[in-house]
Amino acid sequence: MKTTHVAETKCPQCACAIDAHTHLSGDDATPTPGSLSVCLRCAAYLSFNDDLSIRPLTTAEFEALPLDVRLLLRKARRAAWEVVPVELQVGKRKL
Repeated sequence: MKTTHVAETKCPQCACAIDAHTHLSGDDATPTPGSLSVCLRCAAYLSFNDDLSIRPLTTAEFEALPLDVRLLLRKARRAAWEVVPVELQVGKRKL
């Protein structure tokens, strides 16, 4: 896995400061518009906008993703939930 440090932004769900991104496959971790992420504090699914700000991924967007991408995001969310306090967890729903 490769981690890239970026300008700090805030998670739109929990306001956690985000200043790094790690690509799970080991490829370049620099986010681009449309890149997906999971907040390591609240485990929210996130998507990068054209200006590289982040926003929550909608249910419709999630459901439109290829199955392998949805499974990877779910795996990342489960890993985050192992360290995220219950009161900060979002999305313990079918996403």
